[in-house]
Amino acid sequence: NLASGVTAIFPNFFGNPVTNNYNWPFANFQNYNEQSIYFGVLPLAMMLGVLLFRPRKMVVWIVLGLALVALAVAWRLPGFELVNHLPLFSISLNKRLKMIFVLFAAVASGFGFDAFLAALNAKDRNRGLFLGIAVAPAMALVIVLAVAGVKYLYEPSSGFLYHLAFNVFSLRQIRSMAPILTVIGFAGVCVLFWRTKWVNRSMLANGLIAVTALELVILAWQYNPTMVEADILPPTPVVTFLQEQQQEEPFRLLAVNDVFWPNYPTVFGLETVGGYDLPVDRWYSDLYKAQGGSFDYRQRWQPDWALVDFLNVRYILTSQNISMEKLRLVIDDGLFKVYENTAALQRLFMVYDVRIAEDRAAWLDAVLQGRDNLDTAVFLATMPANFIAPDPTTAPAYQVEYINHSENEITVKVVTNQWGMLVSSDLYADDWQAYIDDEQVEIHRANYAFRAISVPPGEHIVRFNYQPLWYGVGRATTGVALIVIASLLAWAGYITGFRKQDTALTGLP
Repeated sequence: NLASGVTAIFPNFFGNPVTNNYNWPFANFQNYNEQSIYFGVLPLAMMLGVLLFRPRKMVVWIVLGLALVALAVAWRLPGFELVNHLPLFSISLNKRLKMIFVLFAAVASGFGFDAFLAALNAKDRNRGLFLGIAVAPAMALVIVLAVAGVKYLYEPSSGFLYHLAFNVFSLRQIRSMAPILTVIGFAGVCVLFWRTKWVNRSMLANGLIAVTALELVILAWQYNPTMVEADILPPTPVVTFLQEQQQEEPFRLLAVNDVFWPNYPTVFGLETVGGYDLPVDRWYSDLYKAQGGSFDYRQRWQPDWALVDFLNVRYILTSQNISMEKLRLVIDDGLFKVYENTAALQRLFMVYDVRIAEDRAAWLDAVLQGRDNLDTAVFLATMPANFIAPDPTTAPAYQVEYINHSENEITVKVVTNQWGMLVSSDLYADDWQAYIDDEQVEIHRANYAFRAISVPPGEHIVRFNYQPLWYGVGRATTGVALIVIASLLAWAGYITGFRKQDTALTGLP
């Protein structure tokens, strides 16, 4: 993490994906966005300047404090590591707080720029301000000289130093040299300002802003281009086929060998059992690891795992042949193969056999060991209070028909001849509410990480609705805040108008 500090001066110190020379040499991988903390070498100089300037305005210290705390947490510095173990922070990728540092550091640089312009014509110039401003250009010069020394004196033939000297700081990679060119230009303009009359204060200010903007554009060129979404994620025939199948009822897919990266299907309205990045449901993670998964925040499921059928995985995407009795090849375009899982269960289905687990560990084992019975039995922690055991002399029968299905609400018509449990392979969460014929019922944690409700015999309309408590609190808080802000603005406008009217009548300010 600390090594990424050099990117505050040279963002391409470890290369850049755009120029095909990105090379992060450490074990804890970071992508380009995660390791770079660059916001301009001159803004960095201004931020350091205002830091040593010791301003009297509290707002400046607040901004500087937020910037430095965000960076300290992201770098996991001693004392700040505690933050990474607090609620919410513990499930976040806090190394991305570097982006928050960049935001507040850029704001702080604005304060430094104002102080710099004010000090240009001041008789008593603050030494701390100009010393801080000089630190960033000096560090840039030292880094360039160090790389030149490695290149021409040490002459590495391989490894990271070779990559740094010949692939990053190379005449072919002019972007890598943009910060030092900016520093040279800054020094030249300052010399002209103080030694000649050609450059005045206004020209200096506008010139520094223009140079910084040009530098940032050069460094970001082609990295974050504005593109049509279809050019990034084109609708291929395979994707179109899968989207068409969802018109009947929901299903999940499973991609093998990263032919369809986790989270990408979401863009096309498709659902998958895998996932990429935090947060991860702990109960679901237990099931993933118990079947052979490794990193729960990089979930890549396999078609032969125990819960694939239960999880409503109807289609499997791969680039290789898969030989399993339950799989039927439906698409083979030469690049990708799509297999239909004929053993996949519905997302919602009825069972009439309720089994109780003794504890959490036994519950997990029972679900995995009972993989072949999950279409007829459900494993719960406690027996539902209103559940009535089915009549053993009558064969159970049911029908589940989808009326509506979305991310936050699911409505189905259920017809059953006996009392049973409606099982869903969607994850259990406290904020889900269930209703049978508009009457709220209890949702039970089923099969360790999923949900089920007790349904009496007959024809019913069953609705699951996601109503997170904190979302409602957030909406209410936002509404109150908007009302308060509007009231304050109205009051400020009234006071301003009253003062103007009073001034016009009395002639006194």
